[in-house]
Amino acid sequence: MFGRLGSLWSTARGRALVVVPILLVAIWLSFRITAATVFARSNPALALAIDSSNSWAAERQATLISGEATPEAARRAAALAKRALRESPLSAEAAATLGTAETILRPDTPPLAAFQYSQMLTRRLALTQIWFIEYGVSQANIPIALQAYDRLFRTADVYRKQFLPTLLQASAESEVTRGMTKVLATRPPWTGDYFGGLLATFPGPVNFVRLVEAMRFDVQNPDEAGRLALAIGRLIDSGRPDLALHLYARATHVRTASIPLLREGAFERLGRLPPIDWELADNEQLRAELGTNEAGQPALNLVNRGGRVGAFARQLLFLVPGRYRLQYATGGVTGDVADRPKVLLTCFAAGTPLSATSVPTAPSRGRNVMINFSVPAQGCSSQWLVLEAGNPIDTVAGDQWIGNINLVRVNHD
Repeated sequence: MFGRLGSLWSTARGRALVVVPILLVAIWLSFRITAATVFARSNPALALAIDSSNSWAAERQATLISGEATPEAARRAAALAKRALRESPLSAEAAATLGTAETILRPDTPPLAAFQYSQMLTRRLALTQIWFIEYGVSQANIPIALQAYDRLFRTADVYRKQFLPTLLQASAESEVTRGMTKVLATRPPWTGDYFGGLLATFPGPVNFVRLVEAMRFDVQNPDEAGRLALAIGRLIDSGRPDLALHLYARATHVRTASIPLLREGAFERLGRLPPIDWELADNEQLRAELGTNEAGQPALNLVNRGGRVGAFARQLLFLVPGRYRLQYATGGVTGDVADRPKVLLTCFAAGTPLSATSVPTAPSRGRNVMINFSVPAQGCSSQWLVLEAGNPIDTVAGDQWIGNINLVRVNHD
């Protein structure tokens, strides 16, 4: 019995002498791989010292070295990047780093193959897209550069903030505008940021209209209608009400010739694109709001608290030369001429007055008023219609109203 036990012990001891060294080697290899992986990003040089075959560490170290932008650093970066690609052929960062190194080593030969391979693996690597932006610009290939901008902006918000100003500045060039219309037609997620920058930089009225049209904002969407209204206002501020009307017509899907002389004069509702549609004051002291008159008919209630002077409402008109008649109903109006609201018509460009009348006193049930005026043949292709507050000394409770505004041309000569 004891002899049998001794034999089993001897056999187990022999196996242990074989297995233990294997386990120790396995543990060491596991430790080396784990340690190299842990340090691959934070300290790639240490990771390579622990495991020279670690592709992540080689990739990271190559990227860091390439940033030194010297030929010696570029050669070392290229060697490490190639090693990383041998170990991990699907490393987009290693391919991009190799391309960066080759750019330094051979500046006259763009490393297109390396970056194309990187982009084939992923479109979300910023280094690759930034290179394609520079490459597209250097080759005067606007579509390549704009496609790279699009992919870069989709990667992270930080790149939008960093590179959007450059793209906005370039948008002043007609060739870039043409290319941008194609990009914007795809409704990229950074459209809102680009539009906000476009309002500020304003690449000229013609390019601005083309770019805004390409964004295909929907006037039925409140947020997008707000952007369209801002664009229309920007064009008017730049002195191009004609282009503002063009954008209005495109947004509302109405031919310019079919747009009414006056929009929403009955005040049953408001359009979404002021000031070609009504633009109303909305603050505590001076306010115009949709409501009803004493007869229950739709009307615009005019509230002036504290004697403020300013516009209750205004609308930009596009009347051709000729004679016109403006009719409206009003009620709840009292006080001296200076205290009562005014109806003003002026030429947009020169500010030439066409008509300036105070709203007459009227009982709360209302009365009808008529104004005749003419638009001259020159220098008055668009006009402001303004409902302006008077200057009452006492607080006005807001009983005054105006409604049923109608505008017609009375001759065609």
